Amino acid sequence: MMRADDAPPRQPLYISGPARWRVEARHGALELSAEGRALRRFPLGRVDRVICGPGVDWAGEALFECLKWGVTVLFENGRSQAVGYALPAVAPGEPLHHCLMLFAGFADAHVQFENWLRHRRMEVVARWWEGYVSAHPSTTGYYYDEVKRQFVYWAEVQPRLRESLRVLCEARALAELRRAGALPAYDLADDAELAVLEELTTLVWGQINLESGALAVMAGDRLLQVSFLEAWFEQNALVLSRHLAALKLFLVEALRPWR
Repeated sequence: MMRADDAPPRQPLYISGPARWRVEARHGALELSAEGRALRRFPLGRVDRVICGPGVDWAGEALFECLKWGVTVLFENGRSQAVGYALPAVAPGEPLHHCLMLFAGFADAHVQFENWLRHRRMEVVARWWEGYVSAHPSTTGYYYDEVKRQFVYWAEVQPRLRESLRVLCEARALAELRRAGALPAYDLADDAELAVLEELTTLVWGQINLESGALAVMAGDRLLQVSFLEAWFEQNALVLSRHLAALKLFLVEALRPWR
């Protein structure tokens, strides 16, 4: 008997291109059809997330089945910008969701969250620098200081991958947030929002660009860079869940004092 751990890993499903796809659902699978194209079938138990471009017709039942199976859908506008999501409902009792709801009520929630993000970015830079120095022993501390200034304080890095691939990183982060039982954003007391998904995407996108180096640049073709990005996530499968685990620990500590 196959155990859950033995099941093949779920994969992302990209729906885009010149064909006008129609997405329907039958017997626990998404079925994609288009004029002049063979019918394509994707069991939802094998789909981790869907990234959908413009010009795709969805049957309501297909979206319903995605939500039932816990599959997030990110819609992008053809220019690699997310325009919306379809994601399963989050139960009120989910620990991370509950902590974020309480934390969002703090008057200084945005400031505290930004301080936590800087701390996480500093940890990313420290990990990257350790590997970079090993590979480039003659490098100077000036480069480290420059990278630290840009990424830790400004959340910017020298791009190695095409900016258009950032939306794929966002889709991955969205799926991980769903698994952790949290929403993409939370309303703050000052009518702003705690943009959890946006900040998590920025954090991991910077980490990928820092750690990819020349290998990502060499994969100049977009399809090669998509493959490179997916391979990076396979090799760093726990990177998002570790950031979210650290976020939960931070929130628990922030909520410990009575306010």
